[in-house]
Amino acid sequence: VTGRTLDATTPNTAGPGGIPQKGTLRDTCAAVEEAGGKCIPVQVDNGNDQQLQALFEQVMQEQGQIDILVNNAFSAVGHLPKVMGKPFWEKGIETWDIINHVGLRSQYVASLLAAQHMGPRKQGLIINLSSLGGLSYIFDVAYGVGKAGADRMANDMAIELYTENVTMVSLWPE
Repeated sequence: VTGRTLDATTPNTAGPGGIPQKGTLRDTCAAVEEAGGKCIPVQVDNGNDQQLQALFEQVMQEQGQIDILVNNAFSAVGHLPKVMGKPFWEKGIETWDIINHVGLRSQYVASLLAAQHMGPRKQGLIINLSSLGGLSYIFDVAYGVGKAGADRMANDMAIELYTENVTMVSLWPE
């Protein structure tokens, strides 16, 4: 779950225009447990490699293995409406970084960390959440390139992970 705070006491400005997004990590955890699953909420900045590394170390220490990774982090929800309708050359380099640092790059980092643990076990599933934006123009250039990159990354990682019996896919939710 991305763009959420751990609980309702922490300010949440991750929605479009800085509007708080509904739900917290604890709310999501309650829904998972109500459905019969196990959930341990951990707030992580996916743009921070050290926090991602610490998360994977925590999972390995507490759970002993990583079975599934779903890459869904995206930090540009609040930025895209601010620059919508402008051509890429008027948006500045920061638009690329805002869209693809927590997005394409963090998906690569998290996939690398997960594969390091899944490969030796010869078991695992990594999913990149993407969209039609990888094939058709949606929002802007940086978004489209990021989604196309996520799709290509899933394809190429799947080839390299095949011998490790780890599956990598790109999923386009409706």
